[in-house]
Amino acid sequence: VFASGNVNGFQCGSVMCPGCLREAVAVGALVGSKTLWGGSGKGPSPVGGMVKPDFVAPGVAIRSASSLGDAKFMRLTGTSMATPHVSGAAALVLQAYDVDGESVCICG
Repeated sequence: VFASGNVNGFQCGSVMCPGCLREAVAVGALVGSKTLWGGSGKGPSPVGGMVKPDFVAPGVAIRSASSLGDAKFMRLTGTSMATPHVSGAAALVLQAYDVDGESVCICG
C-alpha cells in the first residue's frame, strides 16, 4: 500500500512508482467525503495505463503526531495521511478472513 501523490498530483498520469505498478495499491487523499484532493496522484499509470489511485481515504487536515517543538499533535494534509486508513482497513479484512500475506493475490 503506497501513498500516491504530492508530486505533480495536479496532472493526469502523475501516479509515481511504486504505486504505479500493477501489484501495488495506490492511495489518494480526499477532501471531505467526495472530492479528490488536488495533490493526489492521478491515473492512468505510466506503467501499463491502469486506473490509479486504487483507493481514496480522508487525507486533509488529519490529526497526526507532531515532531515539532512541544506540540503533541498537528493537522497534516497529503496522501501519506490517507494511506494509513487504507492500510488499516486492509489489515482488518485480512484478519477477518484469516488470510496471511503470502496468499494474497492482486488479480485483474
